[in-house]
Amino acid sequence: MNTQSERAMSQTDRINTESPGPATVPRFQTHWNLVSGQLVAVELLWQGEILDGLDACGHPLRERQEAACRQVATVLDGHVGDVRLCLPLEWLELALPGTVDDWLATLAAWGLKASLLSVLVPERRAATDGKALATTLMPLRAAGVEVILGGFGAGASSLSELRELPLDVIRIDRAVVPDIVTDSHDTSLTRSLIQLVHGLHMRVMADGVTHDDQLQRLVDHGCDLAQGDCFGAAQTAEGLHALLHAGASMPQGLLGTRPRRRTLLLVDDEAAILSSLKRLFRRDGYHILTATSGRQGLELLASQPVDVIVSDQRMPEMTGIEFLREAKRLYPNTVRLTLSGYTDLQSIIEAVNEGSVYKFLTKPWDDDLLRNHVAKAFEQSELAAENCRLGGAVHRANRELIVANQRLSRMARDESARRLAMQSAAGASRDALDGLPMAVFGIGEDGMLAYVNRLAVRQWPEWSSALGGDPAPSMLQLLTALGQPAQRSDTDGLCTAINGRNALVWLHQVPGQKKPLGHLMMVQLLEDAAVAAPDRLA
Repeated sequence: MNTQSERAMSQTDRINTESPGPATVPRFQTHWNLVSGQLVAVELLWQGEILDGLDACGHPLRERQEAACRQVATVLDGHVGDVRLCLPLEWLELALPGTVDDWLATLAAWGLKASLLSVLVPERRAATDGKALATTLMPLRAAGVEVILGGFGAGASSLSELRELPLDVIRIDRAVVPDIVTDSHDTSLTRSLIQLVHGLHMRVMADGVTHDDQLQRLVDHGCDLAQGDCFGAAQTAEGLHALLHAGASMPQGLLGTRPRRRTLLLVDDEAAILSSLKRLFRRDGYHILTATSGRQGLELLASQPVDVIVSDQRMPEMTGIEFLREAKRLYPNTVRLTLSGYTDLQSIIEAVNEGSVYKFLTKPWDDDLLRNHVAKAFEQSELAAENCRLGGAVHRANRELIVANQRLSRMARDESARRLAMQSAAGASRDALDGLPMAVFGIGEDGMLAYVNRLAVRQWPEWSSALGGDPAPSMLQLLTALGQPAQRSDTDGLCTAINGRNALVWLHQVPGQKKPLGHLMMVQLLEDAAVAAPDRLA
């Protein structure tokens, strides 16, 4: 972290130490973007406590957690930049009764827009309840909520199940992450999981990152997001305010965005040769590491990034080719050279055919020639790193475009479905009005005649002909009479004579979301009714 954020961390650590336990004071874990180095989300830590219980002070836990979320919403609203609040799906289901729309409405009332929300889904739900889960998640994601699947890599969900779920981020379980630096098998597993998730056009988050070595290796493997103790202790709502105010960010050196010092690893079982090589390359300004065996060389590779390796061939326990073969498997971006006094053809063939070495050089060496070969190797390494960086940027941009296109497609489908539903409802309404045993006229708020049903066209052609314009004078006279509450009854209607025909007339306002849409006037002829009084004639 930078200096300001470290100071904020120390302050919030003190707050956390003095505060009661996690069951009484809600805490939040930060999510970090490993590309930009920025804080992108805060997650409510919830281990399934009983929401209807009481905390140590006698306050309901549900109210305490809801109040904390409201407070965080206020903090995030005042922060420059998009920082999401991540809420566990199970917490939403227990704390916010009702449908998904009800959840979104409640959260919006707290000040949390859907576009600034994330939902964390446990992996076991995907394995046991995939179809019902998809039904819940689809409207959330369509509204703009980010969906994160947690616990990947340690559960029983299959890839086919994951493909059926509307997911944005897959979080690698913390059980997979800890040995990423020291265990070659876990390193390969983590890299494979990252590549697998990227192949599904989703982003990857690592959970439980505890130190910078793990973080650096995750960055090297192209991981997108991370969370864990490496970024500081879990925060209270008050602590988050201090953290965001300090402008916390990851050190740029961990992100690979700044050129680091060229690092050269020399491996030889003879100390005198290592000393000679160090003196030779010191003038070139390299950061030089030395190892007296292949095993020691692998340990150095695991502890810090290396650009170029120069290794002897004949060494005890592990030959140079065996060492470089393992280095290539675990750290394929390194450029590897062999420097050997034994030029047996078989060794050269193995090194070249397996692609383990960039150059095969012989002892004794020419100083200028060796320095030139190593300088070219560094250029090759930097070119490959730049290609990898650009390729990663293009790949991330493509993934984001794919996700955006998928979301836009779903929104378009939803909008099309809504439009069809509205058209269907409008058609059904027209059919219902056409089936009424009375004439129906629709008058808009602007006073224009906007609708007539079939019976209105048949019984009142002189009025229906004004459709799309101002009503006929006789119709306007009737509307004026209906506009006087004393002249009509909402239930019995107005009994009047229209052009010598007796009729009952009703006028009802059509409500809208913000203001009335207009009025419906319904006219029913009374063939046997008495003629209305003269003062009530239209």
